[in-house]
Amino acid sequence: MTGIKKTAAADTDRSVPLDIQRRFVISAFAGTAAWWLENGMPYPPELMAESMIKIIQKN
Repeated sequence: MTGIKKTAAADTDRSVPLDIQRRFVISAFAGTAAWWLENGMPYPPELMAESMIKIIQKN
């Protein structure tokens, strides 16, 4: 969660409240994790973690 806070704080779009931005990121993460589990973990955990971090940091 610390990485999310730092990323959000660094590139915050002031026109969108921070709590909405955080909720969006958390929902996207949870949905992707659910998809990954429901589909038999088609990618290794390490790749999923690295990919999620890259996506969060990029956006």
